[in-house]
Amino acid sequence: SVSLAGEPVRGELRVAALRDVTKTRKMETELLQTQAMLEQSNAELVKADQARTEFLNIATHELRIPLAVANGYCTLLAESDQSKLSEQQRDYIQQAIAATERLSDLIDNLLDLSRLDSGRMTLDLHPHDPVQTVEEFLNDYENLIDNKQFHFESRLPLHCKALFDPEKIYRVLVNLLSNAVKFTETGGEISIVLHDADDRVLFSIEDNGKGIAAEHIPLLFEAFSQVGKQENRAGSGLGLYICRKIVEAHQGRIWVESRVGSGSKFLFSLPKVS
Repeated sequence: SVSLAGEPVRGELRVAALRDVTKTRKMETELLQTQAMLEQSNAELVKADQARTEFLNIATHELRIPLAVANGYCTLLAESDQSKLSEQQRDYIQQAIAATERLSDLIDNLLDLSRLDSGRMTLDLHPHDPVQTVEEFLNDYENLIDNKQFHFESRLPLHCKALFDPEKIYRVLVNLLSNAVKFTETGGEISIVLHDADDRVLFSIEDNGKGIAAEHIPLLFEAFSQVGKQENRAGSGLGLYICRKIVEAHQGRIWVESRVGSGSKFLFSLPKVS
């Protein structure tokens, strides 16, 4: 690389500088090659992610129909006259119903995960009364609570206002209650409380079940993280991750307070509006 001074320094003499830039040019060439490789890799990753999302959407939608048929027939059989069936056969029917319900929940979680990762999960944010959403949720899931004979308690204010999407927060409540039911023995205690705070509305779902070890809590809301995964009751590990993503999309916060043998309390907050 040669550079020549514009003005003479003495008479017609000028200063010329010569530099060996072999290493610099080599580095520039390597950087350009690396950039091209990264751009190509990024394009391939985007294409692979689009293919994965499309596959998830197709697979989950295609699974819904046969799953609904299997669950429907098993449920009809369970509600019909079972006098000609042995106790073991009746148990098989209940296990089949439970399995299809778990698979249905997995499909819902996979669809939510696909929407979240692709940015296609939009929020219909408007001022709503969360008391009404919780009451609708409790009415829909009353049988789930009664079937296990839980000692259930709900404490709700008369009304309050928060900025949220009722459908998405309903989904959060479903996942949190399902966890409480899963890890609480029959006859245990579960409570749902709604606090009307100064600038936030605070939801809590508490149980007196097995509790969560302290070392598991930091990873609890990560994708595919499972507590008690050694048990056959463990799920996909997506429910709490989806809860976190939904709550954070509302500019809220979700966390857990728990101790082994003393149960768990899951809490999340939403922005309050006047």
